[in-house]
Amino acid sequence: MKFHRIPRDFNMRKLWLHAIRRENFTSSTTTVICGKHFTPEDYEVNVHGNNVLKKSAVPSEFDFPAHLKKEPRHRRVLKRKHGESNSKATEQTSDIGEVEEEPENGDHVDD
Repeated sequence: MKFHRIPRDFNMRKLWLHAIRRENFTSSTTTVICGKHFTPEDYEVNVHGNNVLKKSAVPSEFDFPAHLKKEPRHRRVLKRKHGESNSKATEQTSDIGEVEEEPENGDHVDD
């Protein structure tokens, strides 16, 4: 089992301590957290072939009691209207409504 020291970097330390969710908890330079609180994606293989924790990893695997668990956020999925495309013309005209076609002979019509 691997253990990881809480980072010294202020911002990363803050993220880790927030993730741990312990009230009135003060960490020291020797405070560690068990590797089971990290996902496999939090690790990378170093030049020596060892699995090491990524610098950007934050512990996320906890078995909190029900009253401390966060509700998963439900994301709304936006769908395109039927017939809409990614073409440049659609993007440019979407704010102005209908597009009037210019006469084929190149003459411009003034309103």
